[in-house]
Amino acid sequence: MDGNTDLTAFQNEYILDIAGNKMKIVEIKDMVRKEFPIYYRRFYSGTVVMQLVNKNIEIPIDFQIEQKPTGQTEIALTLGQTVDYPLVPLVKELKTFIGTLDSGGKLPN
Repeated sequence: MDGNTDLTAFQNEYILDIAGNKMKIVEIKDMVRKEFPIYYRRFYSGTVVMQLVNKNIEIPIDFQIEQKPTGQTEIALTLGQTVDYPLVPLVKELKTFIGTLDSGGKLPN
């Protein structure tokens, strides 16, 4: 990371600071697993709660977790609305957050 970016992770909370603009992923609530016939792909929908500049916002999210034949996990996601924050670091941290939930067994079956 460069000198303007700082990431701190603790207890499933992720804080991203880009040039003084802090964003904190608080939780993903109302998660529902969608039925899909292929066992190595799991589809979910929910609402991500984030704190941007000291105010909470809620954004609908759909994401997919795919288990590759090599054993790697790939996460793809779609945000339901635009966010007034740089998209690339936001998506990267959401994928990290979702990966942590998945590896900790906190996603619905």
